[in-house]
Amino acid sequence: YQRRVHGDNRQFNKYNRKMDHIEFSDVLTIMGFATLTTAIAEFALWIMIYRKDEYKILKKNIESMTNKLNKQKEQQVSISQQKAHEKKTNQTESQLKAFNQEMTSFRMKATLLIGLFMIICLSSFGTAYQGIVVAKLPFEPISFCLLYTSDAADDLLCVDLGGRRIIKKKNLIH
Repeated sequence: YQRRVHGDNRQFNKYNRKMDHIEFSDVLTIMGFATLTTAIAEFALWIMIYRKDEYKILKKNIESMTNKLNKQKEQQVSISQQKAHEKKTNQTESQLKAFNQEMTSFRMKATLLIGLFMIICLSSFGTAYQGIVVAKLPFEPISFCLLYTSDAADDLLCVDLGGRRIIKKKNLIH
């Protein structure tokens, strides 16, 4: 840090220009990569979940149980039949709950795999663009967000703390 400030100012100025300039091709590349990874993830979800007969049967069962439960709740019953009706409604609710739990477990496996895929892809792509500005915020972030910034925000007015930098506010004297 000291060598760069006092030694090679030419290298420091080149780095600052790199940080200030946004390449349109970089923005397009990132947008294309995001679109591609999303399309791959959606296709993988279709392969692992939505095209399978088990999913279609579960979805159909959930829809029919939901309709049956709604009809049961809307149905008017006499006081003598109320206990039997409540028992039937509770039984339908427990069946619907079981179908929903089965659907959740069926989806969870694929969702975990897709999440892992996205983390790997986006972190590797983020590493390729580390330190390169590809977008600028059109507004001033809230003060809490300005306390911490990534290593890419290299400035003379910051302190390195274990891989993170804390930005010090400039004291302007007029």
